[in-house]
Formats: sequence, C-alpha cells, structure tokens
Amino acid sequence: MEALYRRQIVSKRDCDNAEMDYKVTEAQLEGSQQQLKLLREGSRQEVKTASQAKLREMEALLAQEQIRLENTVITAPFQGDIMRKYVDAGALVSPSTALVHLVHTATLKIVANVLERDIPLLKPGITARIRVEAYPDKVFEGKISRINTGLDSATRTLQAEVEIPNSARFLKPGMFARIELFLLEKPGVVAVPREAVLEENGAKFIFTVEGNRAARRPVVTGITQDQFVEIREGLKEGDQVVIKGQNLIRDNATVRVVEGS
Repeated sequence: MEALYRRQIVSKRDCDNAEMDYKVTEAQLEGSQQQLKLLREGSRQEVKTASQAKLREMEALLAQEQIRLENTVITAPFQGDIMRKYVDAGALVSPSTALVHLVHTATLKIVANVLERDIPLLKPGITARIRVEAYPDKVFEGKISRINTGLDSATRTLQAEVEIPNSARFLKPGMFARIELFLLEKPGVVAVPREAVLEENGAKFIFTVEGNRAARRPVVTGITQDQFVEIREGLKEGDQVVIKGQNLIRDNATVRVVEGS
C-alpha cells in the first residue's frame, strides 16, 4: 500500500488504514505468541507480558476507530462560502460524492486574454481596472498575479490571471468583467485626436494651421489609446492641428479656422 501511495494509485486515507490494520494484526500476533508462551511455561511475568500485549492490541484498535471517527467529519480545505449544496443531512454518500460547492470570495481571480502585440509589455504586478455590469459606476482594482507561458493558437492571445481584493463581497464568482490593463504609462507626451492623423503611401502626416495657411507635417506616432494618438516627432505642444476637413485640403492651402465647430 505504501508503494501504491507513492505512485498516487491509492489515497492517503487508504494507506493509513492499511498501516493501522497492519499494526493491529501485529499486536494480535504478539498477544497470541505471549499467550502460547504462557500456556507452555505458566510464568507470572509472562502473564503480565501477555496482558501488556493485549493492552497494546486494544490501544491499536482504539486508534483505528479514532481515525474512522475523524473521517466522518468533512473539513473544508480553505475558508469560504457554500455556493451550492448537493446532498441533505442523513443522505448516504460515497467517497466520490460531491457534498457542496465551496467558493473563496475574499479574493477573486479573472482570466484576461491579452493581444499578441501587447505581450512584451505584460508582467506580473501590473495594475488592472475592472468594471462589471452590476456596478456600472464602480471601478475595482487588481493586479496581474500569473501569466501563461504559451498563446492560445485559436485566438492568438495570452492568458493572464488578475487577482482582485473583494473584502466587501461586491463581486460574485461567475460575473463577466471588462478589464483595462495599464501596460505602459508615458506622461507628458504630445497627443492629437486619432482622426487628425492621415496616411499616404505608408507615411503618416497631419495638417497644422500657420497663419491662414495649412502646413503638411510628417509625423512619427507612438501609442494609440482610445481616441488619441501619441506624436513622437513632427509636432510640439501648442501647435494648431486640423481635425475637421483635413481630407479636403492640401499643403499651403488657404484655410479659415472656425472656433468651436
């Protein structure tokens, strides 16, 4: 049984029961041997030894019954809440019968699918913001705890686990969530609305207003987030950028700025 337990073929309880049965049988053997010796020699000391062997046998039986008694109490492996109960009190069950569905809600886990292009920026400890439909105006914060080692071949995404403190128990297991991951922060950059950036033959450019003329400027873009694009080269803070009608004008064309349109 020990060899089978090391190979994970039998459970620890089966191994413990087998060991206890072995000890009981060994104690019984010792008691029988002492009794046989007593019958042959009739010594008072051997009567005492036989009694001690019988006591050890009873102690082994008691220990075996205590183990069986402990096995009648089901102990949860972690502190949590019962989400579902599968049996009622007094029902006959087997070792493979599911009794309850236990969940840990003090800290929840979300599995996020990260796009392949963002994988170089992904690392444990990154902050995540979580929103759920049940609380549309509330933002929960968590951190990436684990990252998968391989991509999903079907979606070309990488799974990352986000742990969220949930001491107030607002979030419930099974909810769908929308996650924002802060993969990279670049404060103080020059950014323009996405529609202001045009592209021709693979080159990106924007139109600025200089006096009453439109000036075409080639630019090098960086991060794109929501409706804004980072301009790494070709523009400085304070420049007036054309964001409407830019598709209809040409370099050095006369323009008139309409404020507030």
